[in-house]
Amino acid sequence: MQFKGETDRYIPLLHYAFKDCPSLNAQIDQAKFNRKDLINITKKYHEEMCTSQMDCIEFETHEAKRSIQLDVTPYIGIIQYKIPSGSSIGLYSSPDLSFLAGVTFAITNKRWMSAFSGCFDVSLSRITSSAQSLNEDNSINVFKHSGTMLSGKLGIRYTYPKGMIRPFAELGIDISSILNGKEKRNERSEKWMDGIFPGYYANAGINFKLSRKNKQMISVRAQFKSLRDVVEKCSFLDGWSSVIGYTF
Repeated sequence: MQFKGETDRYIPLLHYAFKDCPSLNAQIDQAKFNRKDLINITKKYHEEMCTSQMDCIEFETHEAKRSIQLDVTPYIGIIQYKIPSGSSIGLYSSPDLSFLAGVTFAITNKRWMSAFSGCFDVSLSRITSSAQSLNEDNSINVFKHSGTMLSGKLGIRYTYPKGMIRPFAELGIDISSILNGKEKRNERSEKWMDGIFPGYYANAGINFKLSRKNKQMISVRAQFKSLRDVVEKCSFLDGWSSVIGYTF
């Protein structure tokens, strides 16, 4: 094997390092140069050479059993959508305050970058609005818009990695679509706002750990998102939200 040929050249170095312990020669010759074999050689050397009556302190590193950690955070909250200047959304009044529900998946490499996480989020909310206008004959037109906003997000999060209270900040892209969008004019219903609307989001919050040993946390956060209409090449919709979730 090519690998064995590459590692055999280090055997003389081990013989030199442990030359004062000839009983290790056979074990060194058969070493596979993996973590387990090298630890065993060192332990054997300690057993042979440590003749002091005092207790010795042994240091041994342990690989993390699982360096990749997945945190799941279902959450609920509220969102207030806002119509930016020049929007193509076609509403006659500001959207109503709405519920927001979703789940966030955060993946962290605890061994290399424990403070940073890659996040994927999916959420549902409602967007509703109603308005009235007066005709020349004093009759009233009633306009109602409604739909379900499905949003997917992908971003990077930084979390302060110490203590029971851990602030975090996150930034990423948002892809949203309005499902079952309807526009009613005097009870006559029409389809409203098909399409996919990309944008960005930013949020900040605090994780409250429930214990020092386990990863369960209560999470609260505030978020801003901004969507664009790529067909009309203009701003589409902004949203401010606040949520509370449970991380496990």
